[in-house]
Amino acid sequence: MMDIQEAAFNYLTHIFKTESSPKLLILDKQTMDFISVAITKTEILKNEVFLVETLDFFRKPHGPDVASLTCYCLIRPTPDNIDLLCEELKNPKFTKYCLFFTAMLGDQTFRRIASSDVHSSIELFQEVYLDFSSLGRKLFSLNLPDITAFRMDPSSTSCIDRILEGLFGVISSLNVKPIIRYDLNSNVTKPIALGLQQMVQNNKEFNSAKSMDNACVLILDRRNDPATPLMHFFHFFSAIHDLFTISNNIVKIGKNEYIIDERLY
Repeated sequence: MMDIQEAAFNYLTHIFKTESSPKLLILDKQTMDFISVAITKTEILKNEVFLVETLDFFRKPHGPDVASLTCYCLIRPTPDNIDLLCEELKNPKFTKYCLFFTAMLGDQTFRRIASSDVHSSIELFQEVYLDFSSLGRKLFSLNLPDITAFRMDPSSTSCIDRILEGLFGVISSLNVKPIIRYDLNSNVTKPIALGLQQMVQNNKEFNSAKSMDNACVLILDRRNDPATPLMHFFHFFSAIHDLFTISNNIVKIGKNEYIIDERLY
């Protein structure tokens, strides 16, 4: 059975076990949201991650105790994030850096990072495709608050690229070969379907793997089914969200916060 939450959790534990040493984990704002729903603080500590910070931490002064940690970076390869990372690598505050990127890097970005590593401090470099929030066993989100501009102009490459990166990340994490289908009556599903198919065909792992299960990826346009969001399904997650709102699997009721984690049920 495909379990998105378990796939994200296994991905993270694999990352943390690449090196057995005390670690500092650096995240950007988006990967911070991804991590918060995929693994608990206790589970992070069990993997010898003793400090979790955002990319801005690179610009803050810190003592020798922190500098002795191995720096793990799990970030989206956006221009701003790459700028901060390259700035840090030119004047490193840590002896070792293990870099993990949630999407594929372009050749130019790869060369820029390599040229910034003037002190040869990069220990590990991987693309890990953890580019989504795993909200439940069968539910994930790309945390896109509004895609109105994309619906009005399906040629908007920035929105298409983000959707493709997220969908490709889910498929890679689940380790399945996708059979992609889309709504012919929609002008927004076609570029996503064709782009995703191109990414799969260009990836050597999908082409060489023989043990992967097949999975149908059905891409639909919500505008062709406006009634479904108005329906209330008999499911307690839906009821809680309607009454109190769930944000990154956290429910706020008055001054109290409650965490919803399907792995516990």
